[in-house]
Amino acid sequence: ILNIAINTTVSSVNEDEVAKIKEYWGDDVYFICNPTAKLGNAVRNWNKLITDDISLQRQSELIKKLSETGGPLTLGSNGLCGYSEWGISVSPSGEFMTCAYTTQTNGLFGNIKNTSLEEAFRYKHAMESKHFQRYGVYPCLVRADSFDIYIKELRVSHKN
Repeated sequence: ILNIAINTTVSSVNEDEVAKIKEYWGDDVYFICNPTAKLGNAVRNWNKLITDDISLQRQSELIKKLSETGGPLTLGSNGLCGYSEWGISVSPSGEFMTCAYTTQTNGLFGNIKNTSLEEAFRYKHAMESKHFQRYGVYPCLVRADSFDIYIKELRVSHKN
């Protein structure tokens, strides 16, 4: 039984170190590699994080080779991230989130102080399912081209 998972993001900055990190931990951890998400600080630093299309392809191959999942995230048999199908995150302040990789959904599903876990999860799952039906299924919603649209839909729905 493994009690620890290492979940790292691969970029042009660290791609030469990822194999060494995995080697250091050996079989003692579940090792997952993810591509860089173009969100937050990554947007203004994108050219440093992803130097060109060749490095992006190289990083994709590295992720396939080194990640315990054979690729990014922990994908279910339906090709979706496990969070999209079965999970929800909670921020340090108690706000429900679609995923720990982004703070853009903080509070849009409620807070543990005023919303039950079941209610937040059902709402999140319904909103994601509706979005995937409209814009297509993408393994990682946070990295999908339609993520900004999803955020807008959540904000509108949250106001109602």
